Amino acid sequence: MAIKRVRIKNFRSFDNFELELGQFNVLVGANASGKSNLLHVFRFLRDIADHGLKDAVSLQGGVDFLTNARIGRSRPLSVTITADADARFVMRGEDDSESEAQAPALRIREVTYHFSLKFPKNEDVEIVSDRLVLIFEFVALARGERGESPTEQNVLDKGTITVSNVDGEPHYEW
Repeated sequence: MAIKRVRIKNFRSFDNFELELGQFNVLVGANASGKSNLLHVFRFLRDIADHGLKDAVSLQGGVDFLTNARIGRSRPLSVTITADADARFVMRGEDDSESEAQAPALRIREVTYHFSLKFPKNEDVEIVSDRLVLIFEFVALARGERGESPTEQNVLDKGTITVSNVDGEPHYEW
């Protein structure tokens, strides 16, 4: 999975920043142009995964060092990451014979994760929005011989799955 787009709002020196990434990327720029702060976004995401949201804010130096100095707490901090994906989930029925009968599979093509945070007071953190979007295809597979991977025959349908946080409960859209 390769990250292909990053959007950042109200994070350190970034007011509203979007970057398209390719297979190979080099950060070049003048001093104080935001190169290190772009890397800090990824460090912040890692810290959230490793230590939780509240500790990740502390590890970044607190709210005042995490948000843009000109904007501060007046607007949410948000991060959106879009990545290419190539994951396939084969749906198997009760009859898992070795025949060449077609089997459906779900192939994830793109993943986008977005979250927004607000900081009401002190070092408090509230999640304003939290959303995962999967762009997928249903594909027909021809089962291979035992031990061989199935081969894709054709695309049956395409769609989008969105999972978001609505009032603290997961909400799904197809």
